[in-house]
Amino acid sequence: MYNDLVHNLEPCPFCKGKAKISLREMRFLGQNGYGDKKIRCAAQVICNRCRARGPLYTANLINPYDRKCQQSEAYKWMLKEAAFAWNKRAGQDDGTA
Repeated sequence: MYNDLVHNLEPCPFCKGKAKISLREMRFLGQNGYGDKKIRCAAQVICNRCRARGPLYTANLINPYDRKCQQSEAYKWMLKEAAFAWNKRAGQDDGTA
């Protein structure tokens, strides 16, 4: 489900352009005893054509660009939620009822 959502984003609902997930650092939170950076990161889907944006999802991550971090549940949750929110359309049932 994770890969399906993240790699199969719906086209933009406004211009039908292609969308991508943007990951950015929001705040440096410090370092642990091993020197690893703890950073508050945000994921958001952005349309490449009209720059429409989905909701912002954040998580505290250690070394967010490290391969090991990209396998963490927090990283996957953040990307999955951003993709799910983008792919959901107004009036569409999300299946949680």
